[in-house]
Amino acid sequence: MSSTSSSLDCDALRMLLSAVAGSRPEQLPALVAQAARALGAADAVMYVIDYDQLVLCPLLDKPGQPAAAGEPVAVEGTLAGRAYATGVPQQTHRDSQTVLWFPLLDGAQRLGVVELVFTQLGEIGEELQAECAHLVRLVGELSSTRSLYGDAVEASRRRLPMSTATELQRLLLPPLTFASRELVIAGALVPSYSVAGDCYDYAVNGDTAHIAIFDAMGHAMEATVLAAVAISAYRNARRTGLDLVDTAISMDRWMTNQFGEEKFLTAILGQLDIGNGEWRWITCGHPPALLLRDGRVVKTLEQVISPPIGLLAGAELEPAVERLQPGDRLVLHSDGVTEARAADGQFFGLDGLADYVTRYAFDALPAPETLRRLIHAVLAHQDGQLTDDATVVLIEWHGQQAAETGELPTVPRPADRQLRS
Repeated sequence: MSSTSSSLDCDALRMLLSAVAGSRPEQLPALVAQAARALGAADAVMYVIDYDQLVLCPLLDKPGQPAAAGEPVAVEGTLAGRAYATGVPQQTHRDSQTVLWFPLLDGAQRLGVVELVFTQLGEIGEELQAECAHLVRLVGELSSTRSLYGDAVEASRRRLPMSTATELQRLLLPPLTFASRELVIAGALVPSYSVAGDCYDYAVNGDTAHIAIFDAMGHAMEATVLAAVAISAYRNARRTGLDLVDTAISMDRWMTNQFGEEKFLTAILGQLDIGNGEWRWITCGHPPALLLRDGRVVKTLEQVISPPIGLLAGAELEPAVERLQPGDRLVLHSDGVTEARAADGQFFGLDGLADYVTRYAFDALPAPETLRRLIHAVLAHQDGQLTDDATVVLIEWHGQQAAETGELPTVPRPADRQLRS
């Protein structure tokens, strides 16, 4: 990068950081456009992904009012959608302008895209693209922090009214995606605006990844309150340093103390040693996880299944252990995925779940994009009307070698496996 280009890059970043410090959340799009002009762009438009992950919505200037930037852009069949789905910037020409689409990320969490418009025709060089990428990376971080102070981002994402139970449930969730060289964790759940009892959580602390999935009994606010107590008890136990067994016992006591013995939830509580791939877990009445290796489901992790949390009194708990190999995928899911039923009565089933996850692995799609397509396949199987929440957590372990070399393992396509179209 030349000294002049580097100076422009620094000027744009400095301008944005200085301006955003005293701004309101809904002013971020205008400030981003101003900073982009320091890089020679004529305009910049921020788009955030809707909750169904089908449409990229221009960020509202004011909650409740249309965005001045324009109309939503579909993920499928557009360059903006390709940038979002693949994480790779896209470049095209429109009228007498050159347009760049950059994925908008907070870490590995996909927030949307940023459109940068240049008045010159022709390809934008790698140097300027790198400067634009630096700006958009900062915009991603600011989008998350500024959204804590106002509703502009949240209001822009919503295309339907959200239930109060879902409003609470969404607050319980961690970011949908975590990624490092060694490990990727991605989650997805539907229905987007009326989910209740399903949730998941994770935390990466040193060499240990703590990952859990929950399915609370009941519907609407009743299930959400159960899930809220359970996930809070889980985090408290984890942050106190309890092991898996004591974590389950602590959660069970909180549940029974709060709700008696008539309420419960199913769960998988797991810990992954990021260094050596050892996966330790307890299954409490929940559908067992799937282990995928080399594009095949090689095992259903059902060695130990204990009673649901809330009904653990007197149960003997012993974590099971599985040693992962680099490139392995673990799929944790709720029964709303496999029990999604088509009009003809056919369940989506474990085979459907396995087929879709492996199919998208062959396409070398990022883990969050794999889950986005999988969740929409589940919805399509039931004509868009789920009778139960459907949640999936996908864990990819790449191992220490990937961290050292920077190369991720590929998943070979098995010649003898028929995948459903």
